[in-house]
Amino acid sequence: MRVKQLLSAGVLALATMAGCSVAGPAGPTPPGSNASPSQQPPTQSSSLPPPATQDASGLIGRTVVDGGCPVEVEGSPCPAKPLAARITIVLADTRAIVTVVTSDAEGHFRVGLSPGRYVLNAVNLTGAPYPRGSPVDVVVHAGSYTTVTVSFDSGIQ
Repeated sequence: MRVKQLLSAGVLALATMAGCSVAGPAGPTPPGSNASPSQQPPTQSSSLPPPATQDASGLIGRTVVDGGCPVEVEGSPCPAKPLAARITIVLADTRAIVTVVTSDAEGHFRVGLSPGRYVLNAVNLTGAPYPRGSPVDVVVHAGSYTTVTVSFDSGIQ
């Protein structure tokens, strides 16, 4: 099952880079809705809202890849596209791994974390050198979820 999910993610990433639609017959799953089990990534990720507790904290984010246009200009017809990715979250001061999450096909992820400073290191699921993510520094505050976008470079210049 895991191999099938990884292969599907690889095909998804390649289709996204090629500019193909990745929505199935019913279209993309909107944030906040429950996806079917076959669409759920195997790790701690979802597009569900954070738990409704006063002291809940963590990250709500999205992974995207640039549109792949050789020259980007304002109002470009090449907007960023969602990209499923694996995100390793480490403590900023010690670089100790806290958790690893996988964003869904629309790039959404959510993870509960204690307040603190973290670094997000994201990689595409294909294992190819591109698209390539850069580390993202984030701060999680007590009692709230921090919104973050993890951008990938398509490698097209």
